[in-house]
Amino acid sequence: MPFVVGMPAHNSSIEAALAFAGLTWNDVVKVEVPSFGATTDALLQSKIEVALVGTSSASTLQIANQSRSGIRWIPLPRSDKDGWKRFNEVLPDRFWGSTTDGPGLETAPYEGFSGSDSLDAYDLLSDDIAYFTTKAWAESYPLYGPKHPRNKPGSLDQVLDIVGHIPFAFHPGSIQYFKEIGRWTPELESWTKKVLDREVKLLKAWDDCQAEADATKVTADKLPALWDKYKKGVPPIM
Repeated sequence: MPFVVGMPAHNSSIEAALAFAGLTWNDVVKVEVPSFGATTDALLQSKIEVALVGTSSASTLQIANQSRSGIRWIPLPRSDKDGWKRFNEVLPDRFWGSTTDGPGLETAPYEGFSGSDSLDAYDLLSDDIAYFTTKAWAESYPLYGPKHPRNKPGSLDQVLDIVGHIPFAFHPGSIQYFKEIGRWTPELESWTKKVLDREVKLLKAWDDCQAEADATKVTADKLPALWDKYKKGVPPIM
């Protein structure tokens, strides 16, 4: 399995995928590579057996066309609740996704993990700006949606499909728009409240962590472990 030196975003993704299968780094051979791009070369040279790639990326096309055995996708099915629980313990900000955009996926959709293409805002953003931004994106989707496969997640059906797997809360201005068009539900309201309640608990945990760090003069290298201790007391919402 590839381990990119100095790239924790890549390595934690591999670690999360291993956790999905009930494995850890101790169960595989870790092969250090110097860069993300080098993982594709390492796969083609049979130095590693798995690579982390986007389904429609240039690296994917290179693997599909140059690999002697073609390309095979390792699924992370949404139906495997336990697998996703283990995955999100490593990467809580990633979630299930499905796509037909990639070699060999045109007739057999792939289920794996994805990140959000979200417009993030502080709570001090005015409700009017959030409302009209949401309205513009939603109502112009028929114009930009068909222009590229990566625009598909912009449909309202997918934007609102957050309950149970995307730990985000919508801005009150966005909620106003969703209510206006009849798409806001009690389930979404409950989910948003859970997310916001957890944020309050996380902020309190961080304050307590800092207080202990100051009182015990914790050094910088020990702070991540201390924060992990506090963060485990605020489990992800499910």
